[in-house]
Amino acid sequence: LFCETLNSTNIPESVSNQLALLRFLTPGDFAIIERRNQFNQTPMTQEQALALLKAENDRKAPSKPIGFI
Repeated sequence: LFCETLNSTNIPESVSNQLALLRFLTPGDFAIIERRNQFNQTPMTQEQALALLKAENDRKAPSKPIGFI
């Protein structure tokens, strides 16, 4: 989905490794990138897309409970 969304054929290994660590992504997260690219004059770079995906992943990550377990 990352390549398809950014119309790219190559992903650097560093970006690929970071993507592999994101466990809470959904297809909707990639749709966000697609929509932003439709409205921006310049397409989002792989680094910008990765930062956005990291933010979405972190937002969805389960939080630690507060108090007694």
